[in-house]
Amino acid sequence: LNKMYGAATQLSLKDFVGFLHPRQRLNPTLDTYDIPSIFGRYGIIMPRRVFNRGTIYNHYQHFLRISDLDLALDIMDEQYPEYTATSETVLAKPDFYMCNTFIMRREDFLAWTKFQFDILFEFTRRMGFDSKEKIDEHMKEHISEFGIYRISKEPNHFNSASYLGAIVGHLSERLLNIWVHHHFKDEFILEVPLIEGEYLNNW
Repeated sequence: LNKMYGAATQLSLKDFVGFLHPRQRLNPTLDTYDIPSIFGRYGIIMPRRVFNRGTIYNHYQHFLRISDLDLALDIMDEQYPEYTATSETVLAKPDFYMCNTFIMRREDFLAWTKFQFDILFEFTRRMGFDSKEKIDEHMKEHISEFGIYRISKEPNHFNSASYLGAIVGHLSERLLNIWVHHHFKDEFILEVPLIEGEYLNNW
């Protein structure tokens, strides 16, 4: 998210912007395509959706503190009420895009980052996460509820900074799904398969 924010606010961007998560690799055949021609037909490129046994909302509730997502959605309803109906539809689905992987037009990227950071900055403000003590308190409650494995695969590196990054990162994933489906019908979303490092923590 730091790199995404920096790209949106500090870089002179090209016509198309893409982000990949370290755990995800898009099929390399995408590299042989002419990206502008793809965007003559599609509005956005996303990784193939992951399907879970529950809904997107249930999935978050299973692994993370649902009160965080509820607060982010409340803030979204306040700042962007036109997204409320879309969010209700999307969060009731069993399939979603994970790990903030995408390729989109520059103007869409700027619109997406404004949407998510408006919400995430307000979320961290309301949670009091400018205070390390508040983050640590939230982290201890999370560990008590779920155990450390729900948020970090490397307990020795589990600290307030990495925990905060994980929380806003997971919220960003859900917000991305809402944003994408609000702006693009399915037929205008090109889904590209993953060939390695596919995120398999579905349930």
